[in-house]
Amino acid sequence: MHLDGVECERLLKSMKNICKESKLKEFQFNLINRIVVYGIKTDNECLYCGDHDSIDHLFKDCNFVKRFVKNVIDWFKLSITRTLSYRLKKNYLASCPAH
Repeated sequence: MHLDGVECERLLKSMKNICKESKLKEFQFNLINRIVVYGIKTDNECLYCGDHDSIDHLFKDCNFVKRFVKNVIDWFKLSITRTLSYRLKKNYLASCPAH
């Protein structure tokens, strides 16, 4: 999204009428500033793989997202396995009689 000077000025002036609270005004200003500076993705291509983007694609079909979710799940499984293994070993050693 690219805004010319007139559109930017109109947006900034409208902020005065939209919100009166200073914290919300600051948030609005920062949000609009980021939109103007960084832009908004306006095409319908997936940001991660380039296929046609949709909610279904993002959560069901995108191979990049599928790999990411699998890696997160595998990381949690490994973390849980290590924690359980440590606790089991600690409990076992605590239950063994001292020599």
